[in-house]
Amino acid sequence: MPNKTSRRYGLEPLADALRQARREKGWSQRDLSARAHLTQAQISRIENGEVDLQVSTLLELARSLDLDLQ
Repeated sequence: MPNKTSRRYGLEPLADALRQARREKGWSQRDLSARAHLTQAQISRIENGEVDLQVSTLLELARSLDLDLQ
């Protein structure tokens, strides 16, 4: 169930896309956290839509996952 933050900012599609990209690479949240220089807890909160994602964090995650932002 989405929380107030994810509903307020419409983060569900973005969070789902990041989670899917991570899983397609076969990475755990811990693997991604090491590559993106974030904590595993931050990755979890992002994937669950619990935070208002900063652009710099989004760019780092996209770079780590080899994703293009559109």
